[in-house]
Amino acid sequence: MRSLSTFIQRGEILTSGQLAQRLSKTGLAPEAARQAISRSRDPGISILPISLPRRRRLFARRDSDQNDQFYAHLASVLSDHRPGLSRTILALLKRRVLLRADAQRLLAAPSQPRASRTPTYEAEVATLFDLRFCQVEAKDTALERLTINSLVGSSISHQLARSERTRHTIDVRLTRIVVDQFRKQAVIGWNSHALPAPATGTVSFSDFIFSAYGHSWLDPLIRRAAGKIPKSTPVLFDISARECDVHDVDGFLHRLAHVGSNRNARMPVLGVIAAYAFAPNAWAVAKNRGLFAINLRQSYGEAAVEMLAKMENLLRLTNAHDSFSDQAATTDYDSLADDLTTLRAHPYVAELRSLGLEILAAVLLRASGWEALRLGLVVPFNSTKRDIDVIGKRGGDDEICLVECKAAHEDKELDPPDVRKFFTETVPAALKYHTDVVKCHAELWTTGRIGREAKAELARLPLSKRVYAKLLEKKDIISLVPTPLSRCKRLIETLSLPN
Repeated sequence: MRSLSTFIQRGEILTSGQLAQRLSKTGLAPEAARQAISRSRDPGISILPISLPRRRRLFARRDSDQNDQFYAHLASVLSDHRPGLSRTILALLKRRVLLRADAQRLLAAPSQPRASRTPTYEAEVATLFDLRFCQVEAKDTALERLTINSLVGSSISHQLARSERTRHTIDVRLTRIVVDQFRKQAVIGWNSHALPAPATGTVSFSDFIFSAYGHSWLDPLIRRAAGKIPKSTPVLFDISARECDVHDVDGFLHRLAHVGSNRNARMPVLGVIAAYAFAPNAWAVAKNRGLFAINLRQSYGEAAVEMLAKMENLLRLTNAHDSFSDQAATTDYDSLADDLTTLRAHPYVAELRSLGLEILAAVLLRASGWEALRLGLVVPFNSTKRDIDVIGKRGGDDEICLVECKAAHEDKELDPPDVRKFFTETVPAALKYHTDVVKCHAELWTTGRIGREAKAELARLPLSKRVYAKLLEKKDIISLVPTPLSRCKRLIETLSLPN
């Protein structure tokens, strides 16, 4: 009999059933074909290290080039049997790097082992590694990611990961805006919801990750049963500051199916997916599968989405190294200021201004020599948590700068309770989290005014000797702007305009 490798073309991937069919065409009975495959020791054949239902295997020629085309073909073969792996391969071929949260979404993998034997994230990643397709980099850090093999260990991988991390910051803000809209419209309960932590950009619901979740008491969604208390319906969100691809929709649907597949009582859920835009096939799948799909460009307006995209680019700038000075000096701050002026009547202008001031604070800190800048770091405080708007480091871990941002009308005075909360809760929580800090610059920035009461409140507070406290109003912030960035002064002025 001919060797098995002659039945497979280079670059082709066959299941054991497909290979048996080709052998049968030579006159072998089906059982004899299966036995020939099982007993074959053909050195020209490679059995891919991946399990399929009913103990089926995948075969390829050993001399096949394992390039992007090969893995795209593999993704197609796996789409029915291992859809999570298929989606992740396709996404990595397009984006080259996937942060852990994005990969876990696509894999539809639970955080913990489940009775249903759904593969965990670690198990799925191990399979991708065995396929020699990608590797885990920066494990257990904020930039933990899957990197396609050709970029492992490169500076490009690191840059792409930081760029994705920046996008996650915008994702979190978008999620808050969308969830807030659902709360105000009474689609979900006012308090029965969970928003993403800035550190991860996700929440966990029934061991699967989503952007956020809430519970709806809308009458058609209430779950009723005779003799039992009515129950709300979970509303699960997936929200992204980019175009949504079909594999993003499929990954969301896969997670929704897992969440609603309790063996004792199926739980209906409402899925909400939102993105800047949708690929045509992604929109069709979302619509046909009954998802609440939101095209943010249409819902919130082109101007708001474009402004968020510009803010993302500005935030990405703070992570630049050698090119920071040149890029910061040539950024079109006037365009951002124009956008804010145009959006003065936008229902979410307050959220946009807040984000704008935080990003601008990060840019000015970076221009002053601060590094490792982060927005929205969450630190423990007693039994709760506190958000740090902007944090940067200098001199290793010895010196940090914390900035709390209040984007307010230029005539609005800073509230003393805000002063007290920042310096007596957020700052101590940050110092407890960063135990090696010798010097902490703690600054509260407002585009409004700092009145006597706010100054008196700060003067009364018992602060650690490590803390160097400041209150900065608009004119103080403007004074921090270096000459090369002078064009961003108008942006600061715009942040303080009344609605």
